[in-house]
Amino acid sequence: MFKSKEVEIPLRRSELISPTGIGALTTNSDGINLMPGALDMWFDNADIMENEFEIYEERLSKIFNVESFRLPPDYRAPFNKYQQAEKNLNIRIPMVRFPNWYYCSSCKTMSKEVSSRKDSILTCSHCKNNYARLIQVPLIVACEKGHLDDFPWNEWVHESLGPRCKGPLKLISTGGATLSSMKVKCTSCSGERSLRGLTTKDSEHLYDHLSKEGYYKCTGRKPWFGDRIQNEECSCIPQPILKNASNAYFSEVLNAIYLPPNRDAKIQKILDLLALPNIMENIELLKKTAPIPLIGTVLKTNFTSLSDIDNALLEDGIAKIINSEDKTENNENAVLLNLKIEEYDLLASNEKIESDFLVVQPEYDKDGNTLLHQKYGISKINLIPKLRETRVLYGFSRLNPPLPLSTNRKEIIENGKSKLFIKPQKFKWLPAYKVQGEGIYIEFDDNLLSEWESSIRNSSRVSKLNERLNNARQEGIGIKADVSPRYVMLHTLAHLFIQEIVLSCGYSSSSLKERIYVGPKENENMNGFLIYTSSGDSEGTMGGLVRLGEISSIESILEKAISKANWCSSDPVCNEIGMDFGQGRDFLNGAACHNCAYVSEISCEELNKYLDRGFVNIYDATDDFKSFFNYVETR
Repeated sequence: MFKSKEVEIPLRRSELISPTGIGALTTNSDGINLMPGALDMWFDNADIMENEFEIYEERLSKIFNVESFRLPPDYRAPFNKYQQAEKNLNIRIPMVRFPNWYYCSSCKTMSKEVSSRKDSILTCSHCKNNYARLIQVPLIVACEKGHLDDFPWNEWVHESLGPRCKGPLKLISTGGATLSSMKVKCTSCSGERSLRGLTTKDSEHLYDHLSKEGYYKCTGRKPWFGDRIQNEECSCIPQPILKNASNAYFSEVLNAIYLPPNRDAKIQKILDLLALPNIMENIELLKKTAPIPLIGTVLKTNFTSLSDIDNALLEDGIAKIINSEDKTENNENAVLLNLKIEEYDLLASNEKIESDFLVVQPEYDKDGNTLLHQKYGISKINLIPKLRETRVLYGFSRLNPPLPLSTNRKEIIENGKSKLFIKPQKFKWLPAYKVQGEGIYIEFDDNLLSEWESSIRNSSRVSKLNERLNNARQEGIGIKADVSPRYVMLHTLAHLFIQEIVLSCGYSSSSLKERIYVGPKENENMNGFLIYTSSGDSEGTMGGLVRLGEISSIESILEKAISKANWCSSDPVCNEIGMDFGQGRDFLNGAACHNCAYVSEISCEELNKYLDRGFVNIYDATDDFKSFFNYVETR
């Protein structure tokens, strides 16, 4: 007979942010499916010192309207009886069982158990087999509002919304591991029904084949809130999915690169000086006709208090003042764009910053930097041997990927909090995780990119890109703002760059991430990407990635990445399908698939969307189209 123990599952703290956050299903070593409980119960203990887990990131706090963020608590077992007096020992994240329907491994009889059962092994009450155990069913139902519930087994087998017969039921497999080989049978009335095609779009669904009495509507259940919480009202029609399906859970996570406080302090001091009435009057007069660098020159000439300030910092201060006047609270996209602009100002800076965040320029020989620009159009490479990233979980979605936070920021954030907290109005924090690592920032020449975009504006590949984006918008799919050819090119190149550097730096592909910086910034454009480690040791770096910043290494990796873009092992199919119909999620990709341009979804900030090798390098160049690197080579 099985010896029962308390069910548990070891998780890393970072996993509780993504991909196994609140409301996500995960499986332990005993094959039991568990789900992290609501945030209300995470620190629900008087002995917990919450300050130890708090993270402060001012920029993110303003976006989410919270006071702080909290690390998921780590489990610390006391070494001896004398240590019991210390704080933050034996903290556990509450978990609930789901699905709640089980079938017996011996007699196949189904039964329903409560979510709070703590035994790791549940036994069958219908058969006398002492070694039989209950196994959770493979099928659940989810709705687009994030609700989750057990599949309506009774309703399905009896083809009725309110069946009088209550079973018991049996889940029988006729051989095979798919739903098409499984059926549910009622032992009381001999009703029987197959599960074939339940998870496909073109076959049987709960909304048209469960019964003839009407639609089966969502129950509004949130099992991660516990069994005692009343279900919400929901008018959605739930969709049957496998419990481990990829669309069962999408984390809504926002990342931000840490900015050093000493630099913020310098800019704040400059802002205080610029806010003086006589200086502000000059800014107001000049901003309509003069560019920001010229305004800085005039101010330094007229005011001795500004004469010793670094030009770059002064220009940043002037830009912040001008932008703050132009932005409004309703400009949702500007709030998020500003998050990247502040990071870009630091990553693309020519100054060396010695602090918790370290930016240095690699040592190039006299001709090296010129060669990179002539051959690849690269205007700048900065190395970040010490970098810190904060990731915040603000919600999740099911069935469909989350909408961009820029579409309706306040509504999305409030909706996300209502999924994470039972009583969101009582809490002023969100779960977050800090990651230390290293990175390489690469920036491309804005003039070259603008010339290239002008030359291909009327090409068929650009027309197909715009067509795919418009089709997605018409389908109600949230699309990233300002998806341009330069964005698709830089995004695809970042993926190819990741694929090549994992072979050289020693990191796994899933531990590297991208951050794309493309968009308007004052009187210029951002045209770069950051490749950085999303996991590192306690010092924040293992050095392998930054060492690739040497000119010979960068050139070799770029050469391989660009060459790889020319041909996919699925070509010509990959390119032709991409051009004809689009491919990937929501058909938003051109020539890009798992064999060429995809990386791990946790490495891509857009979940492998907006990709096309054709903008980097492609074998079918036409008279009206050249990829960027073909254009740079032949210009």
